[in-house]
Amino acid sequence: MTKTTEEEARYREILLQHLRESQLHRQVLECLHIVFPQGWVAAGAIRNSVWDALSGIEESPLCNDLDVIYFSPQDTRQKTEREIENRLQQQLPESKTGLGKWSVKNQARMHLVNRDRPYLDCSDALRHWPETATAIAARINNAGQIELLSPFGLTDLFQMKVRPSPHFRDHKLFEYKIRQNRKNWRIRWRSLDFFMEEKVA
Repeated sequence: MTKTTEEEARYREILLQHLRESQLHRQVLECLHIVFPQGWVAAGAIRNSVWDALSGIEESPLCNDLDVIYFSPQDTRQKTEREIENRLQQQLPESKTGLGKWSVKNQARMHLVNRDRPYLDCSDALRHWPETATAIAARINNAGQIELLSPFGLTDLFQMKVRPSPHFRDHKLFEYKIRQNRKNWRIRWRSLDFFMEEKVA
């Protein structure tokens, strides 16, 4: 394997171990597997906890929404998303997730919200998310193992590099800059390195 591949494999094992050993994340992933196994836990629920661990932060997890994504072109009604949220809430109330309010989004319709071309699947949708370190998702598969989606890899996440995805770099850089100013992530994670226009390795 190349050094880059070895590095990615190592980060992958670290993240899987992190998710397995975190009682909070394991509880959330197991709830999702029971209620809606085709869904993926994504974004801040994973990113923030890794950054907290790397920064030695042991405070309560920081996540306003517990993002769940899935892909179903056959039914793109928002009503269906709300129904899934309610089922998840009944199985694991927001007060017990510790990661925020369940927020379910069918990626088969989100291209309309984001003004993009139609997405092909969840992995393709993640490629249209703002940051490479945010475009990560996890779920428990039918074999009981945690599987990951990370179209840009995990290096930026674990090296605490905040950079735009190629899509945002090439088409939505102004929106990306506004988002970064609004997030103020460095207040909590002082070791973050920010990049605006560099190409993804």
